[in-house]
Amino acid sequence: MLSEASLAMNRKLIESVRNVGFTLIELLIVVAIIAILAAIAVPNFLEAQTRSKVSRVKADMRSIATALESYSVDNNEYPEGTDELDEMPQSVVDLLGPLAERFYTFRTRGPNNDIAGLTFATLTTPISYMASIPNDVFAGPGIPFAYRSATVTRDGWILTSPGPDADLLAPNGMGNTNTANPLSTAADPETPGHVADINERVVIHFIEGDDPDEGGTPTTYTPEQRGQFDRYLEDLSYDPTNGTTSDGDLYRKTGAAKIAPQN
Repeated sequence: MLSEASLAMNRKLIESVRNVGFTLIELLIVVAIIAILAAIAVPNFLEAQTRSKVSRVKADMRSIATALESYSVDNNEYPEGTDELDEMPQSVVDLLGPLAERFYTFRTRGPNNDIAGLTFATLTTPISYMASIPNDVFAGPGIPFAYRSATVTRDGWILTSPGPDADLLAPNGMGNTNTANPLSTAADPETPGHVADINERVVIHFIEGDDPDEGGTPTTYTPEQRGQFDRYLEDLSYDPTNGTTSDGDLYRKTGAAKIAPQN
């Protein structure tokens, strides 16, 4: 049998084990430290994630640009773009809903049993200038880059991405009110206007050297305005120095503005 001294020692040992643990103050200190570390780490992680997406968009646009120019060499024109709901990817219609008709992108299908690669050509068929057209990581799942080409002069095109500012999630799909910039979606006289910041339709009018008159509302751009073409685009473009999620679109283009003949 255990002696009284041994029993007393065992009781003290049991009591000491029961008392091992954190006090409430110690737990609160640990929680506070974790919260501070999270407050520092999470924004840095999100910024790194955004920078990674921006780099990916630029790389994807470079790949598409190479394919577009190869297509142009073979066909003397750029592939078709569209804002017709039955000619664009179904994923665009499903995700953007009523905004889809304001989104201009690559034609991938068509009515009347039109088949890509048979009744019309794309970047992927019948000749594969690229295996598949990359989606825009800022626009949403299954949404390609906005794309429009100069179908008259056949000497230019523009690709755009809404960038990190989530314009396409806005109620009207637009992220700016810059009506003074003629290339801005906010200055678009057409109804409904286009989405995001850069109006690809007017960009192509600048490249082709004509004035838009869609919807019976003619708009005339002066030679001075056309001379500011690149500055207007830069004014609407994403600039990370203004903040990782700052306003503006990412874009890539071929073609310069032409001075429209004056009457």
